[in-house]
Amino acid sequence: MDAILMAGFNPMIVYIPFRRFQRALLYLRLPAALAWMLVLLAGSLPAQAQGPGKYSLEGEWKGPLAVPGGSLPIQLVVTELASGNRFAVLNVVPQRINRIPTTVEQRGDTVLFVAEQVGCRFKGVRTPEGNRLTGIWSQPGYQAALTLEFVPPPVAAAPKSFKFPLPYRVQEVKFANETDKIDFAGTLTIPAGEGPFPAVALLSDWGAQDQDGRYGDYKLLGGLADYLTRRGIAVLRFPDRGVGETGSRTELTSPEDRTRDAQAALQFMRTQPLLDGANLGLLGHGEGGNVALLAAGAPCPRPL
Repeated sequence: MDAILMAGFNPMIVYIPFRRFQRALLYLRLPAALAWMLVLLAGSLPAQAQGPGKYSLEGEWKGPLAVPGGSLPIQLVVTELASGNRFAVLNVVPQRINRIPTTVEQRGDTVLFVAEQVGCRFKGVRTPEGNRLTGIWSQPGYQAALTLEFVPPPVAAAPKSFKFPLPYRVQEVKFANETDKIDFAGTLTIPAGEGPFPAVALLSDWGAQDQDGRYGDYKLLGGLADYLTRRGIAVLRFPDRGVGETGSRTELTSPEDRTRDAQAALQFMRTQPLLDGANLGLLGHGEGGNVALLAAGAPCPRPL
């Protein structure tokens, strides 16, 4: 049975006299809790930097070992650990030697591999190009010259762009605020099944935002719509005035304007056969929450 032993690390412990720590607090004017946090973090992190003269050996080192009657392919696979240590395994496939834990020591250009489990060791000198180790292979009753060539680790394949289809219906829709003569182009997501389903329209915070309510790469409203629709609630989301295909200008929009836009969204949802007209609502973020309250308290506009 293969055994894999990974070398660990000893955490660095930092000792600071309390009086010196107090003086540092006064000088830096840091809150005590924050300063203690910085000290604890500094004391708990492992030393990850490689020491002087240390270089990466990560990858595969392999070469033919001359033996009576032929040769054996020697393979050493090295992994650089985040702690600054190294983990290696020895493979000699014809001898059924697979993944034997091997220690790695490096001093300057000299590298020593020791596989105690099978009594083998290799001591080699790294060439200036860094792609070859030339030295001596030793095992019980036998010793021979050996040169290992470096094979870099394979480049990770690009992540697949495949995505599973969404478990609900997505419709690109249009509706209008007839009072202000403004058209909206939005997205209606409807759960799978016969319906009718309860539904909400999402209202964004203050400022020009698209229907996903983007904050950098984060889609606040888009993520919320996905969450609700997966759980049986249909969701209508649409961009603010002046964003995308929506007319008017965001900076000229008042809370009363947004209230009429929200009521127009409600009126549109009442016309959709898969939505439950008796269970419709508004869900707002930030100022959108205030707009939802205003729309809920205002008289329902009559359809034209």
